[in-house]
Amino acid sequence: MDALTIKRLLAGLGSTHVNLLAEGVITSKPLARSLEGDDNEYLIQKPEYGVELWFRAENRVLTEVLFSLINMAGGIHSYTGELPLPLTLKMSRIDVHRLFGEPFESKEPVKILKYRGYGGSDTYRMDDFGYPGVHLGFQYRNDDMVCSMGFCLRNTHHN
Repeated sequence: MDALTIKRLLAGLGSTHVNLLAEGVITSKPLARSLEGDDNEYLIQKPEYGVELWFRAENRVLTEVLFSLINMAGGIHSYTGELPLPLTLKMSRIDVHRLFGEPFESKEPVKILKYRGYGGSDTYRMDDFGYPGVHLGFQYRNDDMVCSMGFCLRNTHHN
């Protein structure tokens, strides 16, 4: 995926699956349930390895664009495409703070995640970076390298 496509996806946060498809922002790959069974709040499209697009099941509005940058679980492929500047595929917590300043919110990992190699997270409001109403979250490994990041609409992100 190229950086321009990602920018179009981020600009499409809050748009419906139908509109994004009609505008050529996404492909017709199927949407999968986020959970087995009927109690699904989200439907997920995986346009390529390491990228997930999360749509609200009730209205099929794009609410999140997620990137896996470092494989933390077996069977999960890392994203290897482009990212919009100033983002890169290899970033540390120090790099992120240098780029975006102090986070809006920081969290230490819950105990079970800490034992699995996770080292906390930071969340930034992206209003001053051209994406009003959007949060950008970074998940770190224990060595403070970014293992995943995600853009989400401010009022719809989940834990």
